[in-house]
Amino acid sequence: MVALGIDAEPNRPLARGVLERIGSPTERENVDELAATLPDVAGDRLLFSIKEAVYKACFPQARHPLRFADAVVDIRLDGTFATRLAAGTDDNADGADPTGRWAADRGLLVSAVVVIGSPYRDARTRL
Repeated sequence: MVALGIDAEPNRPLARGVLERIGSPTERENVDELAATLPDVAGDRLLFSIKEAVYKACFPQARHPLRFADAVVDIRLDGTFATRLAAGTDDNADGADPTGRWAADRGLLVSAVVVIGSPYRDARTRL
C-alpha cells in the first residue's frame, strides 16, 4: 500500500446540477441503480465522497489536482467500489488502481480508498 484516502460526507443529496459535473454517464447510471436498491443512501453524494477519497490518496504522488473525470468509479452494493484512473490505465495492469470500501451510518457516508503500488511513473506528465 502506498496511499490511503478517507472522506466523510453528510448522507443527503448534492445540490442540483452537481452530479452532472462530477459523474460520467456510466457513473450516473450506477448512482441511479444504487438509489433504486438502497433508497436511504444518497448515491450522488457517495460518488462525490469516493472521488474525494481518491483525490486525497492520489494527490501526494501526482503532485497536481485530479479532476473528477480522472477517476471512473464503480460503486457496488456490497459496500465496496472499484476505481479506474483515466491516466495511466496501461500502467495499472498490476492492480494499482485504487479500490475501497464505503459505508452509510448515523447520517454519514464514509469512503476509504487504498492505492497499491504506484499508478504514476512520471507524475508530472500524467493526468
